[in-house]
Amino acid sequence: MECNTEKKRAALWQAAAGLFFIVMQIMAVWYKKGDLPLAVWLREKWAAGPLEFLGLWSLGLFGVLILLYVLLDSFLKIGKGVRLDGENLHNTRLLVFAALMVAMARALSLVPGIPIFHTKLTFGFLARALCALVCGPVLGLVYGFVEDILGFILQPSGEFFFGYTLSTMLGVLIYALCFYRRRITVVSIVLANVLVNVLVNAVLGSVWNVMIRGATFWSWFVPSFIKNMGTIVPKALLLYILFNSMLPILRRIGVLSSQAGDGRIRLI
Repeated sequence: MECNTEKKRAALWQAAAGLFFIVMQIMAVWYKKGDLPLAVWLREKWAAGPLEFLGLWSLGLFGVLILLYVLLDSFLKIGKGVRLDGENLHNTRLLVFAALMVAMARALSLVPGIPIFHTKLTFGFLARALCALVCGPVLGLVYGFVEDILGFILQPSGEFFFGYTLSTMLGVLIYALCFYRRRITVVSIVLANVLVNVLVNAVLGSVWNVMIRGATFWSWFVPSFIKNMGTIVPKALLLYILFNSMLPILRRIGVLSSQAGDGRIRLI
């Protein structure tokens, strides 16, 4: 009981630290932009240099990472040991599997999306989640980078912007933290999709839109948030069906560890 109390107290302090860094970041940005509209200030800083721009947001990103860790540790117990498994980069079988998932993502991008709440549900996330489940965080990040770059080369749409590559990589990373070497549950599937849809698609996507197209952050975030919330349940359902069908096969061919459970997806 005392150990659980200490863990809860530590989680509260970590959450408070994350919120403190985010608040300090917001105050710093508000002070630095002065009388300029936020969108104009963001475009000017990005034009001055992407590295400098990312440096300006490093404090807030650090706070978000702390909060993300607290959230994942509370629901998925990643504090017991996050397996990065960088050696997967040297595993031929997993490299071939990641390459197949890149091909699958490109093939799924050709499938027409399903209209949902003034947006479309596309299916590339299925390949990303499956790759994250099997290959882990490090190889998953490499997969996300290659998939996005290759996708732009094969199906270019407008000018290349590295922010979208970063979003793809972070989405795969979140899936890996939720699924890799863990027992898959309905809760973990829903949580993974909430994190990807809100943090990556809505928050980061709105930042990229402000930098590229202008306007205010909230004018992009609010409609994006509503649209992404509408796709959480369909995405979770599709991942549930995919994992239920693929877990036994992946274990049989030797690319999935026994730590991922017995093949049955429980509620929690």
